[in-house]
Amino acid sequence: MKISRIILFLNIYSLFLFLNSCSSYSTISYQVSTTKDMSMNNDTLARGFKYSFKSDSSQVDKLTEKNLFYLIENELLKFGGIESTIDKSDYVFTVQFGMDTKQSSGSRTAYVYDYRTKRSIPQQRSYTNTFFSRNVFINLYKANSLNIPIWTANCLSEGETNDIYYPSQFMVPFAISVMPIRGSWSRSKKIKKVK
Repeated sequence: MKISRIILFLNIYSLFLFLNSCSSYSTISYQVSTTKDMSMNNDTLARGFKYSFKSDSSQVDKLTEKNLFYLIENELLKFGGIESTIDKSDYVFTVQFGMDTKQSSGSRTAYVYDYRTKRSIPQQRSYTNTFFSRNVFINLYKANSLNIPIWTANCLSEGETNDIYYPSQFMVPFAISVMPIRGSWSRSKKIKKVK
């Protein structure tokens, strides 16, 4: 009788731990590193500056590129920027993006309760985890000089999904919001999970 109460308590406690781990929030972490031309002042982007986007011909995923430009554009509107054509703009933005895959594997011991022997039996379980390193590079050029950027941002996030756009919704607006400052930031954001 006493053993069955202990087993019942352990089962209820395990259920409590499981439900606690199923949080309705997840956390996304990312790093943004920016650098700038040393001759560029922090007030270089005067209100009402004209900008344009230049597509990268080597980029295969044009839809993701378009969506990244959209994220940049939304942030530039807060600066008072005005979208224009390349020949009439003051500045030109380009984006490049990519993803690397990392795998780790191993084994761990899990205890399984055997009802016949009424004991926990250790069992080896193997696992494999896949992580994706998602990178977005933003370059800002003067429209009359598309050779060397005057400001760049390197946005990096690692996680278990292979979706570049998901972390970009947070890292790209942050990168543009600190433009044209030079620096490095590590950020985490709590996000409500969609069910």
